[in-house]
Amino acid sequence: MVLEKCTDVDKSARLRFRKLRRAPFQCEKCNCNEHSDKCHYNQTVADMGLSMDIHGEFLGGGVCDGCQASTAGINCETCTDGYFRPVGVLPNDTTPCHLCDCTDNERHTGN
Repeated sequence: MVLEKCTDVDKSARLRFRKLRRAPFQCEKCNCNEHSDKCHYNQTVADMGLSMDIHGEFLGGGVCDGCQASTAGINCETCTDGYFRPVGVLPNDTTPCHLCDCTDNERHTGN
């Protein structure tokens, strides 16, 4: 199996090795926190350990494409400009990002 045979949502790991006799290589679904069904593989992201896999480990190089619900980031884990994620709301919540109620021109990152 080669990477090109993996579906868009399976490109998290280049070819994750599994110790299985019949299928030693297996594509793995990207972790987009349920906010995208498309992703691509990025070797630099993999080398730097920036992408969280479906097991909660920073392994693989899956980068989510077309994040929905006002999310952004490698794993659709952050909010787009003008939105924030309230304390206690997980990135995989159906509506994790809420519109900021900014009355002035200041921008706040939430950090």
